[in-house]
Amino acid sequence: MAALARENSLDADVSAPGKRDIEQIADAQAEPPKRARTSESTAEPAAQPEEDARPSESAGDEAAPQEDEAAPQEDEVILLLSTPFSRGVALAEIGVKKSADEARADGNTQLADALQATIVTTAAQREAALVPRPPPENESGGAQRRRRMKELQAERHRNEGDEVQAAVCLLTSPELAEWSERMDEFSQVLTDYTARVRAARLTGRG
Repeated sequence: MAALARENSLDADVSAPGKRDIEQIADAQAEPPKRARTSESTAEPAAQPEEDARPSESAGDEAAPQEDEAAPQEDEVILLLSTPFSRGVALAEIGVKKSADEARADGNTQLADALQATIVTTAAQREAALVPRPPPENESGGAQRRRRMKELQAERHRNEGDEVQAAVCLLTSPELAEWSERMDEFSQVLTDYTARVRAARLTGRG
């Protein structure tokens, strides 16, 4: 009996380590493995909202352009038209300016400069002189007949494409006298220039 007891005791001691191994394995399977804490997991920041890749409209927008200021040319035109000027002189200088431009285009800068220096009206005034004026109020019968004759003459020149001469026909007597005087000055500039050119040629020949 004593020998049997010792044999049973040895069997129990031999099987005990295996049982303990099985229990340890079972315990290990039952308990979920713990995640090792790393620097990445401990320092992982909270998710940040993704910034809009588009630039901010308020930050990137340039200052809104200001409304266009009134062009100084318009102010000058208003001022010039409100300033009294001779319609006769303005109409005469349309021809003077045309002759100056033609001389410059032909390479005759001396004549062009000489003519340009005599012009006293502006482009806006010369343009305004072409616009017919309304008839005066309380016009007498005789004045109406004379004006009607002038309008017929002006219409004939206008049909021929000569707007300047059409406007000249509608000038008053004082304005027509000023137109004639300005044209005489223009002719004198041409005469003086021609005389200088001839004198220079004669000097060169000598």
